[in-house]
Amino acid sequence: MSEDQKSNLFKKIKIIEDHNDYLIVNKPGGLLSQGGRDEEEGHLLSYLQKLQKQKLHLLTRIDRPVSGLVMLSKLRGFNKHYQSIQEKEKVTKTYIALVEGLVEERSGTLTHYLYHHKKLRKAILENGPKENYDKIELKYTVLAKLDRYSILSTEILNGRFHQIRSQLAQFGFPVKGDVKYGARRGNKDRSINLHSYKIEFADRSNQRLSFKAKFPKDDNLWNIVSEAIEKNKF
Repeated sequence: MSEDQKSNLFKKIKIIEDHNDYLIVNKPGGLLSQGGRDEEEGHLLSYLQKLQKQKLHLLTRIDRPVSGLVMLSKLRGFNKHYQSIQEKEKVTKTYIALVEGLVEERSGTLTHYLYHHKKLRKAILENGPKENYDKIELKYTVLAKLDRYSILSTEILNGRFHQIRSQLAQFGFPVKGDVKYGARRGNKDRSINLHSYKIEFADRSNQRLSFKAKFPKDDNLWNIVSEAIEKNKF
């Protein structure tokens, strides 16, 4: 990635909420959430720590090609609080996916067993229990259908590696642009049409909060998705 491309991605980061306990931002597709093999390229966490002039901790991490809401903690006390409410299933994360094909069932729950193959950097799924595989579940609702695509809202409690991407592909409806999991072709900017849309959680005063991340504006299909979301008042 060139310095200009990196700079353009950083410019697309939008702050949704800047609280004393946490920071919520809208990440563009194509940007790493945190360091790893490609740490020299720069990533969301390091950029925000420089911007905020303090150490931050990622509470929600989304894959590089995925866009949308990312939540970071500013304080150790909030780290513990978030971990506690997540264990008690008091955190709801909603993703919007534009998938290839027309999903017939209006809603449903997908259950699989996932193994994180680290060498392949890919999730391997089985339909039944298997040693070293984690049971995973995903709830989906069809919000709208286009000519060749379906717009889904999906919810997971505790996410696993590439869970949504792999489960939707196993279901027979890969996320648009996600060639790693069977999409016909990739998107030009190497993003995929999966967006971390909403998070709901209880803060330290036990007040229930909800935040949403707007869709990318430089993709016409995302504009169509946004219109469908507004129409459904979702």
